[in-house]
Amino acid sequence: MRVRYYVFPLILSVLSALLAPAAALSAPAHVDPGQQDAKVAAPMDKLFQCRDLVDAERRLECFDREMEQVEAAALEGDLVVVDREQMGETRRGLFGFNLPKINLFGRESGNGTSSNHDFEDVTEIDMPIADFSRSNGKVYFVLENGARWRQTDSTPVLGKIESGTVVNISKAALGSYKAKIGSKRSFRVERMN
Repeated sequence: MRVRYYVFPLILSVLSALLAPAAALSAPAHVDPGQQDAKVAAPMDKLFQCRDLVDAERRLECFDREMEQVEAAALEGDLVVVDREQMGETRRGLFGFNLPKINLFGRESGNGTSSNHDFEDVTEIDMPIADFSRSNGKVYFVLENGARWRQTDSTPVLGKIESGTVVNISKAALGSYKAKIGSKRSFRVERMN
């Protein structure tokens, strides 16, 4: 079984350290890996250790060697680097799922809890409806991102709902969600997929 690593886009900082000739003369200006609040994937950790080398030629050889490993891991799909925009989009795409508390999008703090201080918690989304239907007095709809939702309460949702109409789905009490389409009354929903 392959281990998949998800890391933050820190390669630019590594490359800037490589390209800055003054860096060879100064002490390393990074946080000791044991003190980092983010767990770094193994291929990236070895790359970051290259910054500790004082000799410019050895540091360059280290960066070249470890970048080959990082590139190989990325090409094989064992290492995935995502930027903040992609992480935000993924968080919005997962909205509505009751997922276990995993450290997928935040940084792990020293006490083992996840800290998402870099990202605001997604509490609501506004997205166009791609498909809308009714069955047994309940409404079912699919959003443009493919997320399927269904009504869980008996609130009447009257009128015709066209594709492209924007729905607002927000977190409600006790882990539930409510949807509001235009000026219609809010109704409880749950995500199906």
